[in-house]
Amino acid sequence: MPPLVRLTIYDQGYAAVTDSFHDIKTGTLLILVVSSLAGTLILLLFAYMSIYKERENGRVLIRLGASKTQVLRFFHYLPAFTAALAVNLGAAVGFYYADEVTAYVAALAESSRLADLRYSMTNLSVSRDLPFRAEATRAVFSGTAVAVLLAALLFCFVIAMFTMKEPKEHRRLAKRERTVKESSSLGGGAFAYSLFSIRRSGAIAILPLGAVFTAILLLLGMSRSLVDTSAELKNVNESSEIRAYYTNIYGQQNKNLLVNLFSLQAVNDSGLIDSVAVTMRRNYWYQGRYPEGGGAYIEEPMPDFGSSGFGVETMMDQLAAHPDLVFTNDMAGASDFYYSKGVEIDYMDGWSEELFAMTHEDQKDPLVGVIPRSLMEQFDISYGDRINLMVERPRSSVEFVDITVVGSYRGDGLEDNIYMPLLNLVSPAVLSAETYPDDYLPGVYSFTNGSFTVQSLIEFDSALFTVASGQLDELKSLLAKEGFSQVNRIGKLRQFVILSDASHLMTQASLTQRVNYMNVLYPVIYVLTYLLALLIPFIMILVRRREITIMKQTGTQQHRVFGSFFWELFALGVAGMLSALLLSRSLNLSLLPEGIRLSRNFFFCWLLSTISPTL
Repeated sequence: MPPLVRLTIYDQGYAAVTDSFHDIKTGTLLILVVSSLAGTLILLLFAYMSIYKERENGRVLIRLGASKTQVLRFFHYLPAFTAALAVNLGAAVGFYYADEVTAYVAALAESSRLADLRYSMTNLSVSRDLPFRAEATRAVFSGTAVAVLLAALLFCFVIAMFTMKEPKEHRRLAKRERTVKESSSLGGGAFAYSLFSIRRSGAIAILPLGAVFTAILLLLGMSRSLVDTSAELKNVNESSEIRAYYTNIYGQQNKNLLVNLFSLQAVNDSGLIDSVAVTMRRNYWYQGRYPEGGGAYIEEPMPDFGSSGFGVETMMDQLAAHPDLVFTNDMAGASDFYYSKGVEIDYMDGWSEELFAMTHEDQKDPLVGVIPRSLMEQFDISYGDRINLMVERPRSSVEFVDITVVGSYRGDGLEDNIYMPLLNLVSPAVLSAETYPDDYLPGVYSFTNGSFTVQSLIEFDSALFTVASGQLDELKSLLAKEGFSQVNRIGKLRQFVILSDASHLMTQASLTQRVNYMNVLYPVIYVLTYLLALLIPFIMILVRRREITIMKQTGTQQHRVFGSFFWELFALGVAGMLSALLLSRSLNLSLLPEGIRLSRNFFFCWLLSTISPTL
């Protein structure tokens, strides 16, 4: 972008919800992966329970003369009927409740939408909804049912082919008989046998270890994302800087207004704002300057309008087109710089931005000001020079004042306004009813301060304020209670206020929606992950059922059979979990109590699944 050029894109509200839909898409894909893995294990378990346990009957049929094709049909009749019934029932139930689930997800995505829009800047723009489109057609459910059925039959076919393989004949060696002792089947104990089993498995042992490692990382990452998002939401609510300003009925101006003093006092004394910046303006016409340290007055000639009524009127019209002499208590917070990232101000030695908040007690010079650098360059003005200005007065009159230049600012793209302390017109004490000067009549003042004579109602040209942290809702309630008007909505007090909270509200709504979404969806992923923790060891033990039978036939006691597999799974689980924890620490990711609790629950389910298959 070229310097001094600003581009604003109005997306009509799309950005407010696209992040939420993106999060839901990511979470849905995560659930799809986890549930697909769990479904695959369930199908393997189904195939094992349906086919592998019938392996002896299949071998008998082959010995009786049945062909392998006939045996395969025998193996597949009951599983195919059961799987077809199950997938059709599941597809029917899923299709029946699809609309309700879709509506729930859509409501979840659009939850916590910008609710309290009172006095909000979002009312100034057109906001369009981004519809949630998730069509679950009959073809989707039918295709999924067919895919699951084919996967179940494929697993059954693979296990059936494995089952029908004839066992290899081994040459039997003559062995002298010996008495089988109780401990001869597990020399070294259950723990030693479990370590031997892991070494014997070789690379296959990496699979369960990797499953535990991945699951623990997933649980730790999910708990971290939930805590981080919740903390970010809390930080947004407590530390966002939200500015507000008085405006007109259409919300198109933030200056050249009539800001009532008493309405401003109600806001300033509420304790709900951190600071307030006000301005009062008078047009000026540069006349000349007195160089610092003495020297002749350098005049800047102006046209001769004459003394007639027409000439005076012409002069006042031209004066009204000149820049402003702005009286403010906070130059950086003035309305002229509201849409800028900041204003670059330089001060001469001994002066700072505190001059705009001066009181009568610490006022060094009655009339000092900060002028634009363009004006300094145009008329060769230096710090310390006194410039002479013709300034507009109430009731179509003028006065001439001398102002000492104590600072300059870069005002690219702005008028050559000159800024002076508010004290030169009105004491900043009037901004609070608690410090309102006693010698002022209620709302009206008439006094001479320096060279300026003012007599009018105390009304400001603009007023901007910063909302105190975490007080946005309370401030909106106060404005509504006091009767402030909103854009295009007139209240009992015709003072219009806009809060620049659009970005804050959108961020807050997005984070709140994410937290709500995580609180609802993450438990589903937790349950699926725990289901995997139960299924993986269960299937690992089932495929070694023959080994368990041999151990029992050789006299191994039940508790040692259980201990052998328990310690094997315990060692694999601990190795996977510790690897995940160490990786998290190496990445400087703190281990949260919630993540530790989820990991502990997963490990408990992992060990719990060893009980049933070993009995």
